[in-house]
Amino acid sequence: MSRPDKISLKITQLLQKNHTLTAPQLIKFINDSGQSVNKTSVYRAIERLIVKNEICRHMFGGQIAVYELRSHDHDHLVCSHCGQVLNIPNLIEIPQYDQGWQISHHHLTLFGVCPNCSDQMEKSDQLPTDRPRSARTKLKRQP
Repeated sequence: MSRPDKISLKITQLLQKNHTLTAPQLIKFINDSGQSVNKTSVYRAIERLIVKNEICRHMFGGQIAVYELRSHDHDHLVCSHCGQVLNIPNLIEIPQYDQGWQISHHHLTLFGVCPNCSDQMEKSDQLPTDRPRSARTKLKRQP
């Protein structure tokens, strides 16, 4: 097995275990596991996995990309205050189009304020959004 294949395999194993990781986190985990890699090799392996449609890249409104396996089928809720990412069940059903489209995947990311940040903002009289309180939508917490 060639070196890039080992790196790609390790990346997919890490994403199965940790769900979403940044490239620096992937590099650290791989090096900590005893497999010495340089960052260029990891970034090349990431790009190969994206091209092969095995992983996808998310920005979640920040400056750094996070990666996850394409097989993880869910949507995301992101706190625009602290950056916490919550995986939530799919909120939309992919429609079937009769105009020849074949949908391969979707990304749905909802941005809001998590309960902890909302509580902190309430205590300091900051509103989590610029919308009036009555216009905010609360999602039911998943058990």
